[in-house]
Amino acid sequence: MKPEEQSQQKQVERQREERQQIEQQQEQKRKLEQETQRQLEQQQETKRKLEQIAQQQLEQDQEQKRKRS
Repeated sequence: MKPEEQSQQKQVERQREERQQIEQQQEQKRKLEQETQRQLEQQQETKRKLEQIAQQQLEQDQEQKRKRS
């Protein structure tokens, strides 16, 4: 193999490696965004449940006040 062919082959290999790295980074980014989205949905669900519980307690308190008076 001629030196220029070797050099060309090395460049092609380097480009392939760079492409693979970029693809891996994009995949990691996608997974991270997915995980962040999942956590956000979980937080919203927890918040919704807590608000529901607070609402129920409020209604129970009002009910007990009505019974007392």
